[in-house]
Amino acid sequence: MHSLPRLAQAAADIDAAHAVLLQSVRQYCFEPAGNFTDLDRVKCRRDTAYAAQLCRRAVNDLFESSGGSSLFESSDMQRLWRDTNAAAAHHGLMWDIRGIEFARVLMGLPAADPGPVVTYTSAGAPGPETTQAAGMPPGPVPTP
Repeated sequence: MHSLPRLAQAAADIDAAHAVLLQSVRQYCFEPAGNFTDLDRVKCRRDTAYAAQLCRRAVNDLFESSGGSSLFESSDMQRLWRDTNAAAAHHGLMWDIRGIEFARVLMGLPAADPGPVVTYTSAGAPGPETTQAAGMPPGPVPTP
């Protein structure tokens, strides 16, 4: 019976993640990137990371309550657990990175990792990426 509260919590976490992402879509996806401040950019990245971590927590809670058979590679639950944790561990979705970045900009400091800003042509097609975020000089994004 202890699995039922975990299922309810996981469902609430997933619904919350969906709501956060939908809010970001409504706010950021229909305007040119140049219209947004550094705080807007880091808030969008923060919210995306937060949603990913909510989903990770939901899957981990369900995995923990699903029993030992979920450990087998043939288990759908094991694959879901592995894939979700791998995705949420991506640099762009890590809460420690995105939370610090947001807090720094909120305090008036430069973001540690501003990320590229994609510009669009007048026809709406993606243009060259630039490094205009967080006070960086305009220009091409450096490639590693």
